[in-house]
Amino acid sequence: MEKIKVVIKRVGQSPIVTAIENDLKTSQRLVGGRIEIVSVANGIDMIVNEEGKMNGNKPNFYFTQNGYTDLIFGDVLFTGVNYEAGTQESLTDGQIQYVLDWLNTCRKPKGDEQGEEFIRYYIDI
Repeated sequence: MEKIKVVIKRVGQSPIVTAIENDLKTSQRLVGGRIEIVSVANGIDMIVNEEGKMNGNKPNFYFTQNGYTDLIFGDVLFTGVNYEAGTQESLTDGQIQYVLDWLNTCRKPKGDEQGEEFIRYYIDI
């Protein structure tokens, strides 16, 4: 199996750059469950636990895009993406620096936010 270079942001820790197997099981293991893929920037995907707010994961960081803010729960994986092939790929050095700089600007949770409470009180359902 091919390895790809990624950034992993674990809850309460600084992001790390590492190489992982490029397969679904590895992504699921790293985020702790079923995955959801969110585009962060052109060529960069953020992979999160699809049920992170509901399954007891701790808050990681706030994500704002197009005027919408969401609180990301659980560990997160950042990969490059090949849109034509529909596959994840290694991040380039420039993309890695972009992700690291971007994470530096993300607002950190205070630690008292809870997944179900965030959904109920901060998102219009």
